[in-house]
Amino acid sequence: MITFDDGRVNQYHNAFPLLKKLGFPATFFPFTHAMNKNPRYFTWAQLQEMQSAGMSVGSHTSLHVRVDKMKDPKQMHAEVTGSRTLLGDKLGAAATELFSYPFGALATAGDSAVRASGYRAARAYGGGTWNSWGNRWRLRSVPMTENMSRFQQIVNPDGVSARKAAAP
Repeated sequence: MITFDDGRVNQYHNAFPLLKKLGFPATFFPFTHAMNKNPRYFTWAQLQEMQSAGMSVGSHTSLHVRVDKMKDPKQMHAEVTGSRTLLGDKLGAAATELFSYPFGALATAGDSAVRASGYRAARAYGGGTWNSWGNRWRLRSVPMTENMSRFQQIVNPDGVSARKAAAP
């Protein structure tokens, strides 16, 4: 599964066209407060276009706050549920099924708030690539950046080409 956090407009201009060209689906997790307000982040029209092209959309809170640092249950509810509600209003119910913890930071209170808000699953950082139904509220992932050497090491740790691996 390919995912993108934060909703930065460079994802729309660079990743989205390539994903479409290759026929790869991905999930984008924008934080909703920046949408249509900051030119470095998606507009609602861009996000709707990506969703119409087959990309999934999930929630990443309203203000991109660390749920592991929140102490106020009302703020937690507003961040986790508020972003879900706004995405649902703008994009439909399909946009509200997945959650990505900002900064990949987990906390029991955040985990509980995500479950209570009706999400089907949530993604965090770290922990590797294997996931199961039992950890759907804390799905593991491998964070990537523009570092292609790191990407190659993650997807092909032995450095063996597909042709070499398939040879008798």
